[in-house]
Amino acid sequence: MDTVDIVSPSQNVIDLVEKYLANGVQSAWIVQPSLRLISVLTNGGQPTTYTSGTLTDTNIGLTLQMEEIFR
Repeated sequence: MDTVDIVSPSQNVIDLVEKYLANGVQSAWIVQPSLRLISVLTNGGQPTTYTSGTLTDTNIGLTLQMEEIFR
């Protein structure tokens, strides 16, 4: 299972991370538009946070330019 979650200002990012990893999500993107960043979480791996450059999610084989996401 994979998921993308766009975080609202009232949500707690740590709670989202714990929820996804505890439920066996293989890949989760936590998107924080106000900060223009995306954290990619993989089950068993360390989160990787992107603010620019190339976002890569090896679990789903996807590569995107951050500039394309936040125009």
